[in-house]
Amino acid sequence: MPITDTQIKPNETAAEAYTYLYTNLDNNKKYGGYHKGTTDDTYHHTSSSEAFAEDMLIDNFRFETLDYGTLLEMQAA
Repeated sequence: MPITDTQIKPNETAAEAYTYLYTNLDNNKKYGGYHKGTTDDTYHHTSSSEAFAEDMLIDNFRFETLDYGTLLEMQAA
């Protein structure tokens, strides 16, 4: 997965979860989600999109955090 750009906001409140966005820099498609954990754990995504999986093999992506909060807050975002 060629992530060529990362924009990770600091988790200043030590929140338990965050929302994130992957942007395909080759075709501008966007894939978002949330995760309970930290940005430096082994989680990347749980997308079931075949197009996303295929693009992740060859295209360039940006990964960015959008917000931090409780798991319920991030699920609602």
